[in-house]
Amino acid sequence: MTERQWHYVENGQSVGPVDEAVLRERASSGLLGPADLVWTEGMPDWVAAGTVPQIITSGPDATFPSGDITTQQAPEPRDVSSGNDASATYLHPVQHGQTMPRALTYAGFWKRAVAYILDQLILAIAAMMVACLLGCIVLVPLIVSSGVQSEQAINRLVEQKMQDYEMLISIVSWIINIIGIWLYHALMESSRWQATPGKLALGIRVTDLNGHRISFGRATGRHFGKIISSIPLLIGWIMVAFTKKKQALHDMVAGCLVIKK
Repeated sequence: MTERQWHYVENGQSVGPVDEAVLRERASSGLLGPADLVWTEGMPDWVAAGTVPQIITSGPDATFPSGDITTQQAPEPRDVSSGNDASATYLHPVQHGQTMPRALTYAGFWKRAVAYILDQLILAIAAMMVACLLGCIVLVPLIVSSGVQSEQAINRLVEQKMQDYEMLISIVSWIINIIGIWLYHALMESSRWQATPGKLALGIRVTDLNGHRISFGRATGRHFGKIISSIPLLIGWIMVAFTKKKQALHDMVAGCLVIKK
């Protein structure tokens, strides 16, 4: 009979599968305590290691599957012996009522770069539409009230007003641009889609370190953290290509991941 395979929680991260003998060894050496959570195929929930007699002898019996080991395919194990991580890490919140760990596959540099370019195009189109709309709202009543009719006179009037209010127009445009881009990213990435349209098109989304949906506040912190990533020479962005979890600097600051769906 094949020895039962187990997952256990270490530092908030699910590790495994490992042989039952490994858990017993960790328990005997004090690395696995009675309150630490463990799970094996067939269990409906994570349980405390102290409730499993085969692992830690003290504590009440746990409910665990009997008979032969199930043939259900388990996730690829993380290499806990060498400390090397595969490109997909298995994370799981350490709460009861949860089930199988999920594979989180990190989105790479180029996929994120293309998503960013798509978002910039969308924002540029939106900015032009807003500018045209505001121009119509402000200039049309002005032209009508001035009484000018020739095209040349209208052009001179518009040019004169643009010069008169150049500073005000620049400030208002700057404020609208900052607020619009912030809300675009923060609202979309904290929504049920967990992604901007550009990210959705590339099949990637933003999560917390456990693969869960982030709050609007965290999405806001991640967005403005991009300022840090851009100084100097976009090094914080380039870090995606070299960090273990493919995080940019602003991802690390906000405690976020960008993963494939």
